[in-house]
Amino acid sequence: MNSEATAHSSEYALNRRVIPVSPNSFYAYLQTVLLGLKGMRIEDSVREVIDQLARVHVELNKFCEDFRVLGNHLNNSRSKYEEAQKRLDTVSDKLAQIEGVVQPNPPPRLP
Repeated sequence: MNSEATAHSSEYALNRRVIPVSPNSFYAYLQTVLLGLKGMRIEDSVREVIDQLARVHVELNKFCEDFRVLGNHLNNSRSKYEEAQKRLDTVSDKLAQIEGVVQPNPPPRLP
């Protein structure tokens, strides 16, 4: 009769979608589920870090573009400064030539 009761209990449990297991097996199963949940949590954290890195990458690209534009402006400014310096030197030389022609030599001193 004991085997009939066991068979009946097993059949009843399976009909109810319950699998009878020992406490040790159930504990091992719960540990496996726990590891899976921890893995999912780590996966979510990794996904969040990757998303944040993507946002930082976009910001870095914007900064690089601004930095490149600033460098171009500085190069253009330096170039224009050098051009203006050359023009100033040219105008100064011409002005010195004009001053040399316009101003007569001072009269010699008498002894």
